Parts: sequence; C-alpha cells; structure tokens
Amino acid sequence: MPDKINFLIKAILVTLLSLILLELSLRFGGLLYKYYLNSHDRTRILFFKNDIDKTRIVCLGDSFTEGVGARPEESYPMQLQKLLDSSMTKKYAVYNCGYSATNSSMVLKKLEFYIQRYRPHIVILLIGSADNWNMRESNYYQFLPSYNGYKGFLFSIKTYFTA
Repeated sequence: MPDKINFLIKAILVTLLSLILLELSLRFGGLLYKYYLNSHDRTRILFFKNDIDKTRIVCLGDSFTEGVGARPEESYPMQLQKLLDSSMTKKYAVYNCGYSATNSSMVLKKLEFYIQRYRPHIVILLIGSADNWNMRESNYYQFLPSYNGYKGFLFSIKTYFTA
C-alpha cells in the first residue's frame, strides 16, 4: 500500500513539475514573440524622408493585409510595392499596416491616426474577415434599425481627402 501512495505522490509531483515547466516555457515564448513584434513594428515610424516625393500608399486591414502565414515580402502590400517599382516610372512607397484579428471597427477607429502619421495619397482597405468572430470595439449596433433609426450610422460616416 505505501508503494502505491509513493507512486501516486511521485506521479502527481512529476505532472505538477511538467505543468510548471510548460507554463514557464510558454511565458518565455510569449516574451520572445512580444519582443519580435515590438522590434518589427511597422507603425512606429513616420514615412521616411526619402518617401516625401513618392506617392504614399497605406494598406490597412487584418491578417490578409499583414500577410499572416507568409514571409513579409509575400504580403500583398509588399507585392504591390514590387509590382509598382518594376512597372511604373513614378515612385511609390507602400506601407503595410495590417494586423491580425482586426475587425472593421478597429480599422475605422485607427484610420485617422494612420492618415495623420503617413499622409497617404492612397489608402487601401482589406477588412471584414474578422468581423464574424471578433466583436471587440465593434460598432455593428449602429447598423441596426433600432439604433436611432439610421441617423446614428449616417452621422458617423467620415470622408477623408488627402492631397
């Protein structure tokens, strides 16, 4: 009987130790990933001084814009940059401002920030794929008929001109 109790205690301790090691390794991995994201943050910089004479294009959106699952040079903003560089005589600067799990409301909330930061001539939006499951900061209720009729939605629309 004492052998079974000792075995049970050892099994519990090994399981507990394994869970603690797993938790520590996940937290360490999270710190490394956070460091990676902060060191590669594309939105911390304003447009480069040598981009002042270029047509600036800001690509906003979710993981499709960011290029999740692909190398950074394979995202559609970087492919657009390569295409424009190879086929146009005019110079362009394309900025990838896509972030995964971003819904339409979150992009709308930051739209003015990106316009002020990059002073783009063109803004490309690719949004909506995260709207079904990510309701954080969502303003979907403005589309409902019971929300002040349609006035709540209509008066919140903004048009931006950059030129």
